[in-house]
Amino acid sequence: MATFTLAKLISDWELLNTALQPHLTDMPYLKDKVAALEGLITEAKEMDIKQQDLRGSLELAGNAFPQVGSGAADGGRQGLEQILDRVLAASEGQAVLQLSALMTTTR
Repeated sequence: MATFTLAKLISDWELLNTALQPHLTDMPYLKDKVAALEGLITEAKEMDIKQQDLRGSLELAGNAFPQVGSGAADGGRQGLEQILDRVLAASEGQAVLQLSALMTTTR
């Protein structure tokens, strides 16, 4: 089963475009098709660049994630747990305050 990559497709389209250029004088009816092909090549190159940028961003994000809450000897796990404990404690504190406010208003 053949594997198609965007780079291979772009390369093939560029070869086709180059091969068609000398024949445009003999076959003027192909000019609009060649123009569309050139537009497709340009758009595909832009998409390839964008895809590479997104892959790089994803890799950076993946590499940065283990560092969240770093500073602990265990690779940041303890730091993350401390942050989560603080968030949980704050949310529980808010729930207690809301409950006590509700109780005082119903009396």
